[in-house]
Amino acid sequence: MKKSTVILLWGAITGVANSLFYHLINVQDNPNRGIQYISYIIIFAGLLVGTLQYRKANEGYLSFGEGYKAGFLMTLVITVISCISLAIFLQMHPDFADKIIAQSRAQMINRGMTSEQIDMSMSYARKFMSPTFMLLFAFIGSIISGAIMSLLSAGISIRNRPPFTEEDNNTPVQ
Repeated sequence: MKKSTVILLWGAITGVANSLFYHLINVQDNPNRGIQYISYIIIFAGLLVGTLQYRKANEGYLSFGEGYKAGFLMTLVITVISCISLAIFLQMHPDFADKIIAQSRAQMINRGMTSEQIDMSMSYARKFMSPTFMLLFAFIGSIISGAIMSLLSAGISIRNRPPFTEEDNNTPVQ
Protein backbone atom coordinates (compact mmCIF):
# COMPACT_ATOMS: atom_id res chain seq x y z
CA MET A 1 0.00 0.00 0.00
CA LYS A 2 1.28 3.47 -0.82
CA LYS A 3 2.24 5.78 2.03
CA SER A 4 -0.28 8.45 1.00
CA THR A 5 -3.04 5.83 0.94
CA VAL A 6 -2.13 4.78 4.49
CA ILE A 7 -2.42 8.40 5.69
CA LEU A 8 -5.79 8.96 4.03
CA LEU A 9 -7.18 5.54 5.01
CA TRP A 10 -6.25 5.69 8.70
CA GLY A 11 -7.14 9.36 8.95
CA ALA A 12 -10.57 8.61 7.51
CA ILE A 13 -11.14 5.49 9.64
CA THR A 14 -10.17 7.35 12.80
CA GLY A 15 -12.17 10.47 11.89
CA VAL A 16 -15.32 8.47 11.17
CA ALA A 17 -14.92 6.35 14.35
CA ASN A 18 -14.39 9.46 16.45
CA SER A 19 -17.38 11.22 14.85
CA LEU A 20 -19.66 8.23 15.45
CA PHE A 21 -18.55 8.07 19.08
CA TYR A 22 -19.18 11.81 19.47
CA HIS A 23 -22.68 11.50 18.04
CA LEU A 24 -23.48 8.52 20.27
CA ILE A 25 -22.49 10.17 23.52
CA ASN A 26 -23.99 13.57 22.76
CA VAL A 27 -27.40 12.33 21.68
CA GLN A 28 -28.03 11.32 25.31
CA ASP A 29 -29.86 13.84 27.47
CA ASN A 30 -27.26 13.79 30.23
CA PRO A 31 -23.92 12.60 28.80
CA ASN A 32 -21.21 11.58 31.26
CA ARG A 33 -18.34 14.05 30.86
CA GLY A 34 -15.74 11.43 31.77
CA ILE A 35 -16.70 9.15 28.89
CA GLN A 36 -15.84 11.92 26.42
CA TYR A 37 -12.15 11.30 27.10
CA ILE A 38 -12.48 7.99 25.27
CA SER A 39 -12.42 10.14 22.14
CA TYR A 40 -8.72 10.83 22.79
CA ILE A 41 -8.06 7.10 23.09
CA ILE A 42 -9.80 6.51 19.74
CA ILE A 43 -7.72 9.22 18.06
CA PHE A 44 -4.43 8.06 19.60
CA ALA A 45 -5.12 4.43 18.68
CA GLY A 46 -5.91 5.43 15.10
CA LEU A 47 -2.76 7.55 14.85
CA LEU A 48 -0.61 4.79 16.32
CA VAL A 49 -1.98 2.08 14.04
CA GLY A 50 -1.76 4.44 11.07
CA THR A 51 1.85 5.34 11.89
CA LEU A 52 2.78 1.66 12.25
CA GLN A 53 1.12 0.94 8.88
CA TYR A 54 3.02 3.88 7.40
CA ARG A 55 6.25 2.34 8.73
CA LYS A 56 5.30 -0.97 7.11
CA ALA A 57 4.71 0.84 3.78
CA ASN A 58 8.10 2.53 4.23
CA GLU A 59 10.01 -0.78 3.99
CA GLY A 60 9.73 -1.35 7.74
CA TYR A 61 11.67 1.76 8.76
CA LEU A 62 10.51 5.08 10.13
CA SER A 63 12.42 8.07 11.41
CA PHE A 64 10.86 10.28 14.07
CA GLY A 65 10.33 13.07 11.53
CA GLU A 66 8.63 10.76 9.03
CA GLY A 67 6.41 9.36 11.77
CA TYR A 68 5.45 12.81 13.04
CA LYS A 69 4.70 14.02 9.52
CA ALA A 70 2.50 10.99 8.83
CA GLY A 71 0.69 11.41 12.15
CA PHE A 72 0.14 15.11 11.63
CA LEU A 73 -1.22 14.56 8.11
CA MET A 74 -3.59 11.94 9.54
CA THR A 75 -4.56 14.53 12.17
CA LEU A 76 -5.53 16.96 9.41
CA VAL A 77 -7.77 14.33 7.81
CA ILE A 78 -9.31 13.45 11.20
CA THR A 79 -9.88 17.14 11.98
CA VAL A 80 -11.62 17.87 8.68
CA ILE A 81 -13.91 14.85 9.08
CA SER A 82 -14.63 15.70 12.72
CA CYS A 83 -15.44 19.34 11.95
CA ILE A 84 -17.76 18.38 9.09
CA SER A 85 -19.43 15.90 11.42
CA LEU A 86 -19.78 18.54 14.15
CA ALA A 87 -21.33 20.98 11.68
CA ILE A 88 -23.87 18.33 10.67
CA PHE A 89 -24.53 17.50 14.33
CA LEU A 90 -25.14 21.16 15.18
CA GLN A 91 -27.59 21.43 12.27
CA MET A 92 -29.42 18.31 13.42
CA HIS A 93 -29.49 19.46 17.07
CA PRO A 94 -29.86 23.26 17.12
CA ASP A 95 -30.66 23.16 20.85
CA PHE A 96 -27.33 21.49 21.72
CA ALA A 97 -25.66 24.74 22.82
CA ASP A 98 -28.67 25.56 25.02
CA LYS A 99 -28.36 22.17 26.73
CA ILE A 100 -24.67 22.78 27.46
CA ILE A 101 -25.44 26.25 28.84
CA ALA A 102 -28.22 24.82 31.04
CA GLN A 103 -25.86 22.14 32.38
CA SER A 104 -23.22 24.79 33.09
CA ARG A 105 -25.76 26.93 34.92
CA ALA A 106 -26.83 23.96 37.07
CA GLN A 107 -23.18 23.21 37.94
CA MET A 108 -22.60 26.85 38.92
CA ILE A 109 -25.68 26.81 41.16
CA ASN A 110 -24.44 23.59 42.80
CA ARG A 111 -21.09 25.27 43.47
CA GLY A 112 -22.89 28.07 45.31
CA MET A 113 -22.10 30.91 42.91
CA THR A 114 -24.13 34.11 43.20
CA SER A 115 -26.73 34.98 40.59
CA GLU A 116 -24.59 37.91 39.37
CA GLN A 117 -21.61 35.59 38.83
CA ILE A 118 -23.78 33.06 37.05
CA ASP A 119 -25.39 35.70 34.80
CA MET A 120 -21.99 37.15 33.87
CA SER A 121 -20.59 33.67 33.12
CA MET A 122 -23.63 32.77 31.04
CA SER A 123 -23.35 35.95 28.96
CA TYR A 124 -19.79 34.99 28.03
CA ALA A 125 -20.75 31.37 27.44
CA ARG A 126 -23.52 32.34 25.01
CA LYS A 127 -21.04 34.37 22.93
CA PHE A 128 -18.74 31.38 22.55
CA MET A 129 -21.45 28.76 22.01
CA SER A 130 -22.33 29.87 18.50
CA PRO A 131 -21.78 27.20 15.83
CA THR A 132 -18.96 29.26 14.31
CA PHE A 133 -17.03 29.47 17.57
CA MET A 134 -17.71 25.83 18.39
CA LEU A 135 -16.30 24.76 15.02
CA LEU A 136 -13.32 27.08 15.38
CA PHE A 137 -12.48 25.78 18.87
CA ALA A 138 -13.00 22.18 17.72
CA PHE A 139 -10.62 22.74 14.79
CA ILE A 140 -7.90 24.38 16.90
CA GLY A 141 -8.27 21.85 19.73
CA SER A 142 -8.12 18.91 17.33
CA ILE A 143 -5.00 20.22 15.64
CA ILE A 144 -3.20 20.85 18.93
CA SER A 145 -4.15 17.55 20.56
CA GLY A 146 -3.49 15.68 17.32
CA ALA A 147 -0.03 17.25 17.05
CA ILE A 148 0.79 16.07 20.57
CA MET A 149 -0.55 12.58 19.92
CA SER A 150 1.40 12.48 16.64
CA LEU A 151 4.57 13.15 18.63
CA LEU A 152 3.76 10.21 20.90
CA SER A 153 2.85 7.82 18.08
CA ALA A 154 6.00 8.79 16.14
CA GLY A 155 8.14 8.16 19.22
CA ILE A 156 6.59 4.72 19.70
CA SER A 157 6.85 3.78 16.00
CA ILE A 158 10.48 4.71 15.33
CA ARG A 159 12.63 2.12 13.62
CA ASN A 160 15.66 3.77 12.06
CA ARG A 161 17.49 2.26 9.13
CA PRO A 162 20.75 0.60 10.09
CA PRO A 163 23.76 2.76 9.21
CA PHE A 164 25.41 -0.07 7.29
CA THR A 165 23.65 -2.75 5.34
CA GLU A 166 24.81 -6.04 3.84
CA GLU A 167 24.87 -4.33 0.43
CA ASP A 168 27.37 -1.77 1.71
CA ASN A 169 29.80 -4.52 2.73
CA ASN A 170 29.75 -6.17 -0.72
CA THR A 171 30.56 -3.01 -2.66
CA PRO A 172 33.99 -3.27 -4.31
CA VAL A 173 36.53 -0.65 -3.35
CA GLN A 174 37.75 1.43 -6.29
